Amino acid sequence: VGTSVVNVSFKTGMTREPQVTIPVTVNVQPVVTVQPNDLILNPNPNGAESASGEALVAVREDLDPKKVTVVSDVPAFVVRVDPPGERAFRVFVEWSGKGKTAAPTSALIHIRVGKENVDLPVRVNLARVVQAP
Repeated sequence: VGTSVVNVSFKTGMTREPQVTIPVTVNVQPVVTVQPNDLILNPNPNGAESASGEALVAVREDLDPKKVTVVSDVPAFVVRVDPPGERAFRVFVEWSGKGKTAAPTSALIHIRVGKENVDLPVRVNLARVVQAP
């Protein structure tokens, strides 16, 4: 992933211009681009026991966007994709702190396209949860 620039030189066999140099730029795109790289969920105004946030995701052009799956490794974090099956989409993440035991406040959201995988770290802004009325 990234950009590489090289110069390729050829001998022409001509006396006037014995060598020609051609600049070549190669740009390798990531499988999935996610903005932001780390997602911080802010509490919902209707209650401090829930928080939500969203990330923008784009899938590289040579991959099938219909094969994208997005899952959380923690049940307290629920993910939703909108619109599903498109090359660029939003990932909505909702966290619920309700339950008999304290819910984890951080997780990884796994964005998979075929065999490729990108992880999005997610955490709840605990300072804002404590301050919420």
